[in-house]
Amino acid sequence: MPDHEPPNFKISFTAVKADSQFMAVAFQCFINAGTALHTIPLTDIHIYIPPGRETPFSLEDLLSWGNLIGDSVFFLQIYEEDRRATDGFTTSDDGRFLLMITDDPSDTLRPAMSPDSAAKLVAAWAIYAMVRAGPPSKPMPKFVKDQIGMTLSPDEMCKQFTSTSVANWSLEWIKNVQWSQIGQETLSRFGLGVAGYRLIQPFKLYEPRADCTQAIKDACSLMRIIALKPAAWEVHPVTRDPNLLTTLGNVNKNCMNLILAAFTPQQIAEMQGRAISTAVQPSHDAQHVNFRTWTPAMASQLTFTNIF
Repeated sequence: MPDHEPPNFKISFTAVKADSQFMAVAFQCFINAGTALHTIPLTDIHIYIPPGRETPFSLEDLLSWGNLIGDSVFFLQIYEEDRRATDGFTTSDDGRFLLMITDDPSDTLRPAMSPDSAAKLVAAWAIYAMVRAGPPSKPMPKFVKDQIGMTLSPDEMCKQFTSTSVANWSLEWIKNVQWSQIGQETLSRFGLGVAGYRLIQPFKLYEPRADCTQAIKDACSLMRIIALKPAAWEVHPVTRDPNLLTTLGNVNKNCMNLILAAFTPQQIAEMQGRAISTAVQPSHDAQHVNFRTWTPAMASQLTFTNIF
């Protein structure tokens, strides 16, 4: 054995194993933000406040200065929740209060929106969300045009509502609207058009064929029970109860298959002709057959909170 010190075998490597726990803690907030649905980027919201205007200011003030109704309400929300949230706002020389500075020449001040115009726009948005379960994208239902007098196209309605993408807006606020306060005539029109019920309505209006199996008749009886109840938030697509999906599966696709299995071609044609269920398509989806196990007793496993 040599009597001298052994050589130093220590080497500094440039590769280091990442600590999984440390990385998970560090990344959690980014994952939370990146997977959050319906969040509004602050850099999308443009709010104009005249130079020298002191707070507080009202929603009517914001509208009179040419701000969009959706942007204005959102701004007031974050301003009231935590006024420090507006510390990062930048004020340009013309008084524009921005979370994002832009040199886009189209980014000019808009005409003031009157409370009456804002009322029509918001009412149309709310009703559209109730009957179509989304922001305006297709032509307005006729009764909305007739009763509210909304003549704007869906695209223009979105542009006058917010400067951010309408996909960023959650529509769950419709659940907190006091719908009992609106006119009875409008409420009565809702009865045939609340989103989530288009493929359920036929089961309270038509009887299944006499030669249907008992399983099909039981499934129809369950849908009839749901169809005869007042419209419920648990069924509406915007606020649908996860328990509904767990218990029944995809209700729309199963109802489509059940309609094809339970009713005659003549009945289906009549549904489409009366616009009761224009979404019915003459094709079977083999992936959605939960309806074969539906029974009337399953209604007791579901919760129904009246919309109106």
